[in-house]
Amino acid sequence: MRKIIIIIVIVLSNFLIAPFSLAISTEANNQQEEILFKTKANLVIERMAEETAVPTEGDIEKYVFPQIIAHLAKDQNDKWARINLDKFTSKLEENFYTNRDAFASPGITRILYLYGDNSFVQKSTENYLNYINPEKVTKKNYNFWTTGGTENFVNMLRTSGYLLADLGVNQGKNIFIKEKNNLENWINYQAKKVYEVGTAEWDSSTYTTFNLIGWLNLYDFAKNSNIKKIAQAFLDYYSATMALKYSYGIHGGAE
Repeated sequence: MRKIIIIIVIVLSNFLIAPFSLAISTEANNQQEEILFKTKANLVIERMAEETAVPTEGDIEKYVFPQIIAHLAKDQNDKWARINLDKFTSKLEENFYTNRDAFASPGITRILYLYGDNSFVQKSTENYLNYINPEKVTKKNYNFWTTGGTENFVNMLRTSGYLLADLGVNQGKNIFIKEKNNLENWINYQAKKVYEVGTAEWDSSTYTTFNLIGWLNLYDFAKNSNIKKIAQAFLDYYSATMALKYSYGIHGGAE
């Protein structure tokens, strides 16, 4: 009888210890991956913070805003970043162009939230909110509030639009209340639609990145806990679809 009890104890111990050991191993691996990720991220930031060249043609915002953010990550009073942020936020309403404004909006929004205590960023916030003022919209078919081109552009503009409208409301600019409420409804609708039917376009090394930044901004900065949860759900969907599609950089699944 004693031998049977000893055997049972050994077996149970193995069942109890194995998952515990696996949990410790998994946690250690996660910590190592996080350290590696941060190391890579810092190397990218260091490299991009050295860049000062601004393209002269094409959708230049897709290139310049990662540079501006890298410069500010290194020095919040970086002169080059200040000059270029002012340049891209001090615009006339009639100069709105969907491609360029869509690519610019996630980066500008992130900067306005991350560095909002800086006086030059506060000036840029005022200029940008004036630029996107719903009452001044001159292009009814393309703007932050009601439309914005293809699905990726719409995602970039409207996720940014919600956070920008919230900034405006917090500053007492009541003109943004209606737009904030409308975009909150759109965010709810968009997340449900994605889980029901998927996305119309997402598989682009450029568009997907900027699209995701818009939803990441919502997750990072939205004060509304429901909006934050929706952003997380949307990001979970994207993470799953990307994981299913790629394995070590190679297409998977039906393709």
